[in-house]
Amino acid sequence: MRRHLGLKSPQLQGKDVKEVQRKLGLRGKDVDGFFGPVTAGRVQEWKWKNGFPENRISTTLGLPGLALLFGEREFPADFQRR
Repeated sequence: MRRHLGLKSPQLQGKDVKEVQRKLGLRGKDVDGFFGPVTAGRVQEWKWKNGFPENRISTTLGLPGLALLFGEREFPADFQRR
């Protein structure tokens, strides 16, 4: 079961966060299972690189974004044009 990921205090942690970190290309000590500033920044960068609308580029990763990240859902055509 997936959950909405974002910066919180205390930081979200778990195996699901590690999976996301790896999928975002993080390596080494950055794959720590904590959704902190490094992971949040990488989410924002991933959204920008994949054509998310400007008003939807944030440091959070909801269920639709997770489906896109893991290739379970195709990016909308307008994302691909950006």
